[in-house]
Amino acid sequence: MGAILYVTWEHTRDIVSFGALIVSLGSLGLSFYTYRESRRLADNRIRLEEFKRIRAPVDTAYAAIRERCTMLKGIETSASSIAKLRSEVSACNKLLAKDYNSLCDALAALDLSTMVGDRRWVQGVTGFWDQISMAFNIALVCRDLANSREAISRIIMKINLLLTHVIGELDKEIRNQ
Repeated sequence: MGAILYVTWEHTRDIVSFGALIVSLGSLGLSFYTYRESRRLADNRIRLEEFKRIRAPVDTAYAAIRERCTMLKGIETSASSIAKLRSEVSACNKLLAKDYNSLCDALAALDLSTMVGDRRWVQGVTGFWDQISMAFNIALVCRDLANSREAISRIIMKINLLLTHVIGELDKEIRNQ
């Protein structure tokens, strides 16, 4: 025959105490998890705010370089003589060099930040700048308008490659935040 289970008052007290202990441990575990998650979210928020603060000068330099691209498109379509085209391309090259230096300074700040992933920001753009410089050199030695316009078109393409690279890397960094 089956055994009859008798639960006395003392057994009930032990069971309730054990249940309370389990609930307390669960609550403690949940509190610890909540603390860690809120700490992680706060750290991520701080890193994202730091990245946004440092990114502002990059965006400014990016916009200035984009403006030089627009300037080159205007030169490409409106230049009436090779001498005028060369002087305008040379002036744009000087302005673009200043904008590129501003971009490098802004990217160097990203390199120095401990809150931003290690991407070697400045090293990532030097190859693009070398190609842009070579394209400018070719445009400045062309002897006729057709070849000069084609060279300017290549400069614009190379600048767009640089800008696409910079924006792509910035977007990757935001996704990683």
